[in-house]
Amino acid sequence: MGGTGNPENVYEYFKVINDVSKGISVPQGTFTNCSASRGLVFNTIGEYHLENCFFAAKNNQFTINDVHGAPAVTIEDSTFTLTEKMGYGAAVYIRGTVKTPVKNNSFTAKTIDKVTLFLKVGPCGPQYLPK
Repeated sequence: MGGTGNPENVYEYFKVINDVSKGISVPQGTFTNCSASRGLVFNTIGEYHLENCFFAAKNNQFTINDVHGAPAVTIEDSTFTLTEKMGYGAAVYIRGTVKTPVKNNSFTAKTIDKVTLFLKVGPCGPQYLPK
């Protein structure tokens, strides 16, 4: 998948089955009833809206960052499931966005500890882990 898309694009029942560790960049637009097994990346300036989506993976589920400009990402009425203990990192990583409303979502994990965060907002690195 490629291209920047536009805010008016609508992707219904968009499904990604992915074992690639680097993830898949998606175009801007609205994603409804979508699902992914791993690695969606929102890293381009634009507007993204995820509604009623399902994400289940054993590690990183998606990343929002400002590599190619700060995106505006809204996530609502969606489910995130971490199926295994993933080690260091975060299942959902948010950094460098214009805005990221996270509304009425469900987060479930098999196991979480000090070095495994489900949702990480802000810069990365061990100095930012909870004490």
